[in-house]
Amino acid sequence: MRLPFRAPRLLTLALLRSAVHIGVDTWTGSQVAVKEIDVANPRDLAIFNTELAALQRFPSHPNLPHLVGALQSENKGFIVLSYFAFPTLKELLEQRGALSSREALFVLRQLVCALDLDAASLC
Repeated sequence: MRLPFRAPRLLTLALLRSAVHIGVDTWTGSQVAVKEIDVANPRDLAIFNTELAALQRFPSHPNLPHLVGALQSENKGFIVLSYFAFPTLKELLEQRGALSSREALFVLRQLVCALDLDAASLC
């Protein structure tokens, strides 16, 4: 199977037997994040399908990466997302230490809005 992107390995997520790659969309030339998931067992296939369905439900949510596409083979699933060159929350905490109350509230507000927990008054 020839994928429509180049994707060097970035990091591995052992919990879901997955890896995240930074790739280049060969149609647009823009960077993308490619989540590669081992879907050989039913549990991981269900997680892949749930994540894909959630991303499809919120195609233009401001606090979620945008779904570019998805591919699935017999043993691998690929979810291609818009790429943002920002540190993760974990990386930010490791670099800077504890957040101020104001920063923590800002991050919490974004998380609540991303989870879409009937948070219209916060978003």
